[in-house]
Formats: sequence, structure tokens, C-alpha cells
Amino acid sequence: MSEHDDKIDNIIKQIDEYGSKFLRLQFSDIHGIPKSMAVSLKKPDDAEDIINNGLLFDGSSVAGFVDINNSDLALKPDITTFSTLPW
Repeated sequence: MSEHDDKIDNIIKQIDEYGSKFLRLQFSDIHGIPKSMAVSLKKPDDAEDIINNGLLFDGSSVAGFVDINNSDLALKPDITTFSTLPW
């Protein structure tokens, strides 16, 4: 098992341990303004799927990203930045 797989397994264990119901993905737009989205974890493998494959979203809804014709983007989390929120 690779170090990358170990990190993913650790993340999944933390999500299960804390009973997390959502993943909050955060990124910055081209102006450096933080943007985020919360994704509901409905099935046990939802978190692992998002970590491995990313999450599709409409990039045209973020100012300066892309126009409506090229708006399908994937947001893929950086697993080294994973943390749990205290609430």
C-alpha cells in the first residue's frame, strides 16, 4: 500500500470516527477570495469517491474562472490539507 493510499485510509477512518455528514471543499478564486462547497456524505463510499475522483461543478458560477461554454470543472481535494472542523 502506498503512502497516498495510507493517507486516504486515515481520512476515511477519521470521517467514520467523527460521524461526519459533510465534506467541505475550499479553494480560492483568481482574486484570492476563498470559495467553498459542502457535500453531503449519503453513502459510506462517497468521501473516498470524492477524494479519488474529485467533484464536478459549474466553473462559470465562479467569477473569472471560465465562460458558460467551458464550465464543467472538477474540484479534486489535496489530501495533505485535510482537517476536521471543531463543530
